[in-house]
Parts: sequence; structure tokens; C-alpha cells
Amino acid sequence: MFAKNAAAGAGGVKRKTVDGGAPLPTAVDADSLLEDILAGVGATDVPAAPPSSFRAVPRAPPVNQFRRSAPSQPPPSVAATLVTVMKPAATTPVAPRAAPTSVAKGVTWPENVEHVKKTADDDYFIPPPLSPPSSQRGDDDAPLPHMDNDAMDEDDEPPSPGAAAAAAKKSSPPGILKPTTEPADVSAAPARVVTAAGVAAGTKLAAAPSASDAYAAMMTNDDEGDVTEDVAPATIADGSLPLDVDDSLPFYLLDAHEDINSPGKVFLFGRVPVAASNTDGETVSACAVVSNMQRCMFVVPNPEVFADPENEISELEDAALKHARAAETNKDDLELATTAKKAKGALLRCLQGRAGDVKGEIRDMLLARGIEQFSMKPVKRSYCFERDDIPRGAQYVVKVRYPALNTPLPADLKGNHFVCVLGTQTGMLEHLMIKSRVMGPSWLALKGAVSVPQTQQASWCKLEVNLVGAHKSVRQPRAGAPNRDPPKLTVAALNLKTVVNHRQNVNEIASASVVYVRDVRADAATTAATLQDVNRVRHFSCVRRLDGVSMPPGWDQLVTHENKHNPAARRSGSVVLSSQTSERGLLSFLLARLQQLDADVIVGHNIAGFDLDVLLHRLQANKVPHWSRIGRLKRTKFPNLAGGGGAGFGGGASIGAMSCVAGRLLAGTYWAFPKSLPPCFPIQD
Repeated sequence: MFAKNAAAGAGGVKRKTVDGGAPLPTAVDADSLLEDILAGVGATDVPAAPPSSFRAVPRAPPVNQFRRSAPSQPPPSVAATLVTVMKPAATTPVAPRAAPTSVAKGVTWPENVEHVKKTADDDYFIPPPLSPPSSQRGDDDAPLPHMDNDAMDEDDEPPSPGAAAAAAKKSSPPGILKPTTEPADVSAAPARVVTAAGVAAGTKLAAAPSASDAYAAMMTNDDEGDVTEDVAPATIADGSLPLDVDDSLPFYLLDAHEDINSPGKVFLFGRVPVAASNTDGETVSACAVVSNMQRCMFVVPNPEVFADPENEISELEDAALKHARAAETNKDDLELATTAKKAKGALLRCLQGRAGDVKGEIRDMLLARGIEQFSMKPVKRSYCFERDDIPRGAQYVVKVRYPALNTPLPADLKGNHFVCVLGTQTGMLEHLMIKSRVMGPSWLALKGAVSVPQTQQASWCKLEVNLVGAHKSVRQPRAGAPNRDPPKLTVAALNLKTVVNHRQNVNEIASASVVYVRDVRADAATTAATLQDVNRVRHFSCVRRLDGVSMPPGWDQLVTHENKHNPAARRSGSVVLSSQTSERGLLSFLLARLQQLDADVIVGHNIAGFDLDVLLHRLQANKVPHWSRIGRLKRTKFPNLAGGGGAGFGGGASIGAMSCVAGRLLAGTYWAFPKSLPPCFPIQD
């Protein structure tokens, strides 16, 4: 089949003759001709040819097709005309184009045209031209749109009156061939397709309300009524310490940290009651700096050093034990106490004489390493581990102590009079936990605590004390101490939204949101009523403008309205939505609010594996001042943030990244989430 303009370009095509060879009447009476043409339309439904992956075969002609059959060979003028190229059937018809006068520039034709598809009606197919590369294509070289067979049969010339009438009748209701004088009702609604659920097809149903939707509705209530403003957090304004009757400071331990840049110090983070007499009152964040820590090692001598073939050491041990028990029974008897002291001194002098050679060798090693302050004495300890060169059970060893400011001894140190040295690489944090018998988060009694002025504090806590007595300053509460409940904590959930900087191939922070709850119990689960209480749950968010992208119109007015009318903003008296022009401004705002919030626990989904790493790297790249406010320990230099990943230490975070949040507990829900899901397949017996 050919378009009429193609036939015109070939010099005209004769009309097909009917019975008797009479030519077809010309289109003078358009209405009569249309009635004859459209009489058979719809009488026989001709199915469309299935689509082909390579080339579509033309459809069979309709019943009343008043066009002659295609010639067996295409005329030269037809083969050279671009608009006569037949294309596969498309799903979407397009409007006819104007007839071009010549072949478009830049179009190449395939050389092999022998694979012409012949049909039973001698219809044929001419392969389409090959499009030029996009670099050689001009403005008028755009690829031709796909057309179906009906669209290809249409004229590229202005339609005749008969064709216009046919197009109008196609869009008219069935059975009407001529236009009527009554106007069509364009306001009539189309028929609705209703699904089994009773909803019109294509209608978008609202999603079921979730917990986040309920919280959003709770916090976005624009009620202009009076709200109760939050009470300011408690503080210790006068600088006095809430001491117990024994002059000890009650301290609830939450976290502990040993900084390699501060040798000999251990930082304890927790909370201290505002009033020691109130066992269930308010608390403030506190940091206890344990100073003057010492390294403690045990030198295992050769077996012959403390050998006792004559039972000399055994007899002195029995005598010292006997007098010590007598003195413990009669505490008021000074004579028994003096006798017990002398018996213990006799045993110690005997042991010191036996360990003379070992002590001399250790002394030389310490002096050679510049360690001048140290102490050594024999003690009795038990060994039960894997080394074969150390005897099992109780035995005498030489205990060596020196300040932790000095470098530790090698782990594989050996000598002529001793086998090995144990505890050379033990950290001060581990040493403090063992000596003070700290079993985890619990109440402790700090002896000799001295308050530190705020300008000299090494932490971001509300209260900081210094303990100069090393591990002896950290003790368990006395037997008659008040029974205090665990303090209530502040828990904050952090969520970051990032974008990829394709120039530097790094993640940048686009927004940060925090939802926090105060007065969370540390020894029990938080109830759902607490999480849905608007008087306890608060939030704030910060959004920055991306580089090269402006904020949408009305954004500033939305921010102002949110900070003025949002119930959370009115209750907390602070900003709940902040708009920043740069990533540095966003990070500065986030750190300032975290310091003001003073959260004890930071929660996030995969926060250790992704969010924390991105946050620290962006703080480092933007050179944000006081970046250490992400934790509670003041720092000026970033640690090594490399490493981490997987399910290892810190839930995927590196050791350096975890040290940046010292003082705040990090709770990730990534690894705990699969455990909360029910099993996919129930297990049956």
C-alpha cells in the first residue's frame, strides 16, 4: 500500500476499475462515497498481525479496500521517496507530517534490498534507512516517529472534504454518518470501571497508617492553644558536689574510655544526682578523670628462686596467717595486731631475700628504658592459662609497678632469673575495672573527687571531677549507702540523608533529623505510652541547599511557619526545622543541638556501619570547629578513621570512629532487626 502523495510523485496512479472496466467515480459526492466506504467497516474484524521482533508484516487489507494492488516491482520514483518507506506497526499513532521535497540529508540507505518480504497480495516491504550517528545529525535529522499502518495510509497533504468528514464520522457515535444540528454533550462523564473492591480502576488508595504516620500527625498538629513549655534541664550551678555522708560522690557509670593521647588517665562517663539525699531525683551528665594510673606487671621467676626444701617459707606463712586471724577476732587488742604485723614482716623479708637476683635484673632493665620510679615486691598468685613454661596453681611472683606515663615493656621479655613478664600490655582501663571490681553500668563511690572548672574541663559534660588516687579512688558503695534507682537517660535517634558527590566520589549529608526522648529508664523497657507522649518526645531537622540547586519557592516561609506553629517547637522553645546554605552549616547546627540535648544514647539503623563513618568524614572534610561534640570527650585531632566494616568491632565502625563517640552509648538496630522478624516457615514436629 502506498500513500497518495507517493503516487502523485510518481506521475499519478490510475484508479482501480470495477466490473466492466468502468472507472471509479470521482469524489464529488463525499457523503455518498463515505457511506459506501464505511458500510463494511466493522462487519468483519480482521485481527492485527502479531508484533515481530525484527520486521512487521503488513496487515491484510480490509474488506472494502478501494485501492489497487501494489505492483510487483516498486517504481523507481517510489523507491527513492523517503515518505514511502513502510515501518513496523507501532502502538501509538502520530499526526501526519508535511511531505518532504527531497531525501533528508545525512540518511544512508542499506545496500542489500533483496530481502523484500512478499505476501499473498503482492505487498512488499522496503527496509527503513539507517539513521546517521548522533554527532552527524542536525536539527532536522531527528529520527522519524513510529507509525502504524493506518497512520501511514493517511495523506501528508491537507485533507479533502471527504477525508475530513470521514474523520469526523469516525469520532461520532455508531450509526451516525452525517453531522447533526444538536451539539455534543462534552460534559458527560465516561463510564467507570469498578474493581471487585468497589473502587474505580486507577484510583490511588491511601496507605494504611503506620507508627511514623501517627507520630507525624501527633507532632504536626497546628493547634494554636496553650502548650506547656519544657522545663530546663537540671544543673549544679554553685559548683558544689553532692557528697554522701562518707564524703564519697555517688556516680552512675555508663561508659569508660582510655585515650592513647592521655596516658595514665581513664575517663569515666555517667550521671551524678543533683542532690545526694534524693535517691530518685534528677541527674546531670558527669565525667570522672582518674589520674596517676600505674602499670602493673608480674615477673614469673625460675622455679628454684622460691624453692622451699626446708619448709622455711611454709612455716612463716602459717605463723603470719595464725596471728592475722587472732588480730581480726580481737580488733581492740593492740598487742595481737602488733604480733600479726611482725609475723607478716618476717615472711616478707624472707621472700625479698630469695628474689634478690630477680629484682636486680628487673631494676637494670627499667633503668635502661628511662623508668626511674618503680616498686617491686613478692606476692602470691595463681596461674591457670595455656603457657607450659609457667607452673599451674599458686606460686610466688614479683609484682612490678611504675607510672603509666612511661612506655610499656615488651611482651616477650625474658631474663636469666625469670621466665616471662605477664601484664606488660594491659591497658589502664582494664586494670581499673579489675582493681575496682566494676561489673558494668552501676553506682560507684568516688573517693577524693575534686571539681574541675568549666573552662578547664576535658569533656563536654555538665560536671567534671578529678580523681588523683588512681584506682583506689573508685570503689563500690559502702554497705549502708542509700539504695538508688538507675538514673533516667536521654535517648536520641539520628537519621542522615546523603547524596553522592560524583566529582569526588564521596557521600555528602543533605539533611539530618533527630527524634529524642527524655526520662528513659535504663533498667526497663520504654513503654509505648512514653514514646507517644508529646510531653516527652521531641524532634528537630536540618536541611541544606545542594550545590547549584536553589530551594523551592516558599521554602523560607514554610520554615518560619514550622518553627512558629509546630507544637514541638512551642514546647521546647527551640528550632525544629533549620535551613542551611552549606553542609558545614548543617553540621555545625547538628553538633550544637546535640551538645544542648546532651544525649546519653544515640540510636540509628546501621549507624555504626554507615552513618557514623559518613558523619565523621564530613566533619573532617568541612573542618567543622568543636567536632568532638558528637561525643563527650573534647578533642582537637581526628583519630584514624580507616578500617571497620562488616559485623566486627562496633557493629562495623572502626576503633577510631568509636573513640569519637566516647561518653555516649551507640545503639544500632541493623543487626538486631532480623532477630525481631518471625520465621518464614514454621517448624513442625
